This record gives sequence, C-alpha cells and structure tokens, in this order.
Amino acid sequence: IPRRRMISVAAGDAAVVATGGSHKAVASLAEAVALLSAMNPSTAPALHEFSWLVRWGSLSPAQRLTHYRKYLCHEVNLFLSLRDRTFFHAVVRPLLEAKRA
Repeated sequence: IPRRRMISVAAGDAAVVATGGSHKAVASLAEAVALLSAMNPSTAPALHEFSWLVRWGSLSPAQRLTHYRKYLCHEVNLFLSLRDRTFFHAVVRPLLEAKRA
C-alpha cells in the first residue's frame, strides 16, 4: 500500500524531500484541492462541497455569511482563523465566546 503524506511549507522556506518517490508541490489552496481530488476520487464530492473556501477572498460579505452559516464547523473556523482574521474576529470569535459562556 503506497503511503501518502502532505506537508506545509511557508513561501520562501525549503523542504527536504526523500528521493525514490513521487512528489508534487502546490502553490495554492485550489491546487491542493485538485491534487487531493485526483489522489483519492472518493473525497471529490466532499471537497467540491467546500470549494467555496477556495474562492473565499472573492466572495461578497453576504456570500461569506451564507456559506459560513451553512457549513459552520471547527475546521471552517480554523481555516478562517488562519485566512481571514477580520471575519474571524467579527463573526466567528463572538460565536465561540457565547458558546463557552
């Protein structure tokens, strides 16, 4: 059984990769989603359902709220905490604080 693994490397940083296998570097979230879909076609439907995250930066504020309300989960919250701190602090954080109270 082939072993597959993903690592994250910041732009400008180097990664040491062992020889003897196949490797693919991706430069964007869209490329990562396409690669994951190709590596495991059974995940394609779930990845497609969350494809709006790839376009997050181009969505209107109303579209962002609509998608967030529909797909609210820990993973989306984590994504937003890393990708859109403004939205996270304005929308997500108050919900998390209310949940904790």
